[in-house]
Amino acid sequence: MCLTIVTRNIRTKTLNRIEQAVKANADEDRPNIITKRVSTDESFIRKTRRESVPRPPPSSNDPSYKSNCAICGKITKNKNHKKHRISECDRAQKFINATVHFQDDVYTRVCDLEDSASIFGANILYHNDCMRAYLRTYDRSIQMKDQQKCQSERHKTFHHILQEIKPGLKSGYGHSLSTIRDLCNQLLDHGCKLLENREIKLLLINYFGTEINLAYPTEANKSALVYMENCTKEDMANIIRSMDPI
Repeated sequence: MCLTIVTRNIRTKTLNRIEQAVKANADEDRPNIITKRVSTDESFIRKTRRESVPRPPPSSNDPSYKSNCAICGKITKNKNHKKHRISECDRAQKFINATVHFQDDVYTRVCDLEDSASIFGANILYHNDCMRAYLRTYDRSIQMKDQQKCQSERHKTFHHILQEIKPGLKSGYGHSLSTIRDLCNQLLDHGCKLLENREIKLLLINYFGTEINLAYPTEANKSALVYMENCTKEDMANIIRSMDPI
């Protein structure tokens, strides 16, 4: 009887020790399992980022992405793939006029287009910077050409008036700068810049040189009088007396 009780107690104590040992081992192994799981997840994330491929630009599906610009002839301009279409009649006509004016590579690309409707039908694509620079250069070229044309017209008008007043100057008659200026400006086109007294003075000096003189009045609101060098004061006085006997 006593032996059975002792054996039972020993067995119970042994089982309790085994259970405590199992619990202790379980508590010690649990952090290791969590650590291994976390480390495995991190390595998976790092591996995924390392092997990832760069995402293509969002405009790659756009048909205009790989199309050439009608002006520069390239796909990209300053690393920019974005292109636009001409959608305004005024802009289309100005683009055609610019190509005809320059007769360059752009004209070669679009020489078969004659009006704005053909521009719209051809689906012309361009970089915004290219079109802006191209039209700005066209405007500057047209403006310079108009200035040269206007300057030539002004000189031509001056020489025409000069042929009319030249006989009178040689005969001793004088003309004011304002009179010559008004005669020239009456013949100029409306788009040309009008001549001024100082320009008339320079043109006369360049043409006659030292043969011409200028007499400046004391009144500030009156222009200078132009007369020839070979005309003496007595001749001028006689001409004045014949025009104004008083």
